[in-house]
Amino acid sequence: MADHIGLNEESIAFYHSKHKNSNFSASDFQDIVGQALKNLGNLSPSDDQWDTKENLWNNLYKNDSVESQINRIRTGQSSHETMSYLKKIKGYANIKK
Repeated sequence: MADHIGLNEESIAFYHSKHKNSNFSASDFQDIVGQALKNLGNLSPSDDQWDTKENLWNNLYKNDSVESQINRIRTGQSSHETMSYLKKIKGYANIKK
């Protein structure tokens, strides 16, 4: 999944946050593009993925197996409300992904 997901009435956006000290490296750029390509399927999850995603989003953020105190849902809503909103807007005819 992307590092951040933005949802609004007009778009579903995946954001990838990476940092390396190299400048204009083709291999570093390829890492980002590769992650983005892997995430294309997550723009329209299959029916069996919704519960897994909701359970993940309900947990605190982990990095290298270290659990932080950072909620995965940053807007104050619950994972259930966020998942319901995502299901609603993904069906909009003019939604940008």
